[in-house]
Amino acid sequence: MCKTSRTACLFISLLLSFSGCYKKDGPGSTESSVRPAAIFNNVETALGTLTSIYASMAYSNTSSYTTGFYTGLSSDEFGWATKWNYELQQIYTNAVDAQSNGAIYRYWASAYDHIFRSNDVIMRCGNASILPETVKKQLIAEARFIRAYWYFYLVNLWGDVPLVLTTDYKEIQHSSRTSKLKVYAQIEDDLKTAIRDLSPLYLDAKSFEPSKFRLRPNKAVAQALLARVYLYEAKYSEAEAMASLLISNTSTYQLVPLNDVFSITSKETIWALAGPYNNQTTNNTFEGYNYILTESPVGSGKPFLSNQLVTAFEAKDQRLLKWVGLYTDTLSQHAEVYHYARKYKVKEAAGITEHTVLFRLAEQYLIRAEARANLGKMKEALSDVNMIRARAGLTPLNSHNTALNLPNLVRVILKERRVELFAEGHRWLDLKRTGYINEVMAAVSASKGGTWKPDMQLWPIAASELAANKQLKQNPGY
Repeated sequence: MCKTSRTACLFISLLLSFSGCYKKDGPGSTESSVRPAAIFNNVETALGTLTSIYASMAYSNTSSYTTGFYTGLSSDEFGWATKWNYELQQIYTNAVDAQSNGAIYRYWASAYDHIFRSNDVIMRCGNASILPETVKKQLIAEARFIRAYWYFYLVNLWGDVPLVLTTDYKEIQHSSRTSKLKVYAQIEDDLKTAIRDLSPLYLDAKSFEPSKFRLRPNKAVAQALLARVYLYEAKYSEAEAMASLLISNTSTYQLVPLNDVFSITSKETIWALAGPYNNQTTNNTFEGYNYILTESPVGSGKPFLSNQLVTAFEAKDQRLLKWVGLYTDTLSQHAEVYHYARKYKVKEAAGITEHTVLFRLAEQYLIRAEARANLGKMKEALSDVNMIRARAGLTPLNSHNTALNLPNLVRVILKERRVELFAEGHRWLDLKRTGYINEVMAAVSASKGGTWKPDMQLWPIAASELAANKQLKQNPGY
């Protein structure tokens, strides 16, 4: 039985009630079912459409864990020793086959399912005359945030993608790819609307009352994603300003000790999702259950941290001590030692103490640092980096030990992002957006048994999607 707030558990149970309303297919699909209109004639059931999406995001093929896992395999974060799982082996060696890789297809299809469901909420809430205007505004704003969130990942993993803003399957099945610039413009528009209309408070899963859990997007959550979007678009003044809004809100958000960062009570959390805990399982998060090694990763389907990542930590970095675990495989010939991600402390437990964190304050400091560096505010950028380093027990950087020019400082910030945000889905995207991916991955891919080609930085569209929608064109190299 759930041993924490019913609010957190409701996010899971609502999935069972509402997720059956959909056929989970991407934009090449010829069928997609929608919710009955009557659902939007009642505040509780209308709210359930949103909480069911959050529950699905925690469980589905596009969970935050899956994003971090797949991109960690693609980049230089994770090692992998389960070759029989050919789908994940392909991702690990950067040799994804568009014909056979179901993992990549499921991610794409699930992302578009969440977008489709968000579109449904936006359209039906807007036409629901019975719902109070305040309720409609909040639900539509949450749906627009969700849509922006998924388009952010789609455009960064696949490049140009279909921009679907409707639930009309006849239109969807003939949708072609839209340029990244136009997709980003839509992401910005959705997030600006969400910031305007979302509550500044974290709301309960089944009502519009305040909640102590940070499980529904509020104004700050949309600001956090928009700060990230601005950084990716090289809109540095806007990124600095948006991140500053969150950093200055010290009554709500603070950096906390390393061992407390991923706790359900952490003031560093900006947005989290409740994990898979229920009557059948005692997992708090998929990250904790899958990343904490209690058996050999050889053949077990569990990733471990790469040597490239482990050696990137400075000798006295407390993150290496508190966020990285060691597992010794006593059955191997040489008692092989594996490092694993231990940010989440709970593999299994009788009760919930952790939620999966999607946005946290440390990222905002690093966003602002990089934005400031690109704006020529070198000392201010170092100050932000030093906030993160101080928490890790490291000495501050200054103009004497860091040459204050843009290329050097950006590399310092990227290195700090690497060791602060590892296993959270950032590294692969950071390498791409900063232009370092070919330089880094040429050697990394070879060490994995693959051969790096620049086209590999984008994943392929599944062959089944191309067959279903003749308007879609494959990414180069596949």
